[in-house]
Amino acid sequence: MSAPFTTELRVRLNETDEFGVVWHGHYVTYFEVARTEMARAFSLTAKDLLALKLFPPVVDYAVQCRLPAKNDDVLLVACTVDPVESASLTIRYRVTRKADGALLATGHTRQAMVNEKGFLMYQLPPDLEARIKALAAAHPT
Repeated sequence: MSAPFTTELRVRLNETDEFGVVWHGHYVTYFEVARTEMARAFSLTAKDLLALKLFPPVVDYAVQCRLPAKNDDVLLVACTVDPVESASLTIRYRVTRKADGALLATGHTRQAMVNEKGFLMYQLPPDLEARIKALAAAHPT
């Protein structure tokens, strides 16, 4: 059985607000760090895509904050990938505190694929499609 791809992060003081908790906007950054690490394992980093003259803008994202994270907490950001049905990629996230396993936040991002001329793609090049499907198979939702 496949497992989520998990990245470990430590909350830094500058990521907290005046109430001493992680400011909600930082969860988007935590998602990006985890997504980038997962993509690296499948040769799907921004650098890899730029070499193919493709651009993957985030076109949709959401974050649901459940419990606060605080300075110096170690967070686990787990990623799973929805089945690939078009030239887009949807990744789901669960952020937990390593010390007690508390669920702190959930969310998702969806990236479309745009070609070098700025046009939305509806079909992926075969090599890229194989890599994205391998990623989705390795860490399914």
